[in-house]
Amino acid sequence: MSVRTPSIRRATPHDIEAIVQLWTDSFRYHEAIDPRYEMSDDAVGFMRTYFQKQFEADSFFAVACVKDLVVGYVSAYVYETSPVHRERQVGFIDGLFVSEQHRKGGIGTQLYRMAEDWLSEKGMHTVRLGVSALNETGLAFWSKNGFTPVMVNMTKAI
Repeated sequence: MSVRTPSIRRATPHDIEAIVQLWTDSFRYHEAIDPRYEMSDDAVGFMRTYFQKQFEADSFFAVACVKDLVVGYVSAYVYETSPVHRERQVGFIDGLFVSEQHRKGGIGTQLYRMAEDWLSEKGMHTVRLGVSALNETGLAFWSKNGFTPVMVNMTKAI
């Protein structure tokens, strides 16, 4: 199997450590582009527990594998919006990351589409996500997949 033809499958609890490592790589990427991201001492343990709970919740969790190596993941769930909105539930992409050496081969798009299909099967008509304003790669990826900005979150140190 080549880098360009990964297998995409639903994640299992056996994938947790590989997913935690990918999440850590993602966080380190964000730290490098924006110094306001700084990982807490207990972040990895928190995320390990968070990912383990994904298997107990009604959520979607998939991985991309090249041979036996997990090289990417996506997680999604149905999000309850505020009662002031007409659309009370939307799909939410909680995370998507592909290891640097396996990017630009369509893995991220395959992972995203699998999550979108799951959300559509759940009756969702809208998908939301968050992406760092300084993450040019992420912004380009999500724009390519049809996403447009709706809300801008702003920060100020005091």
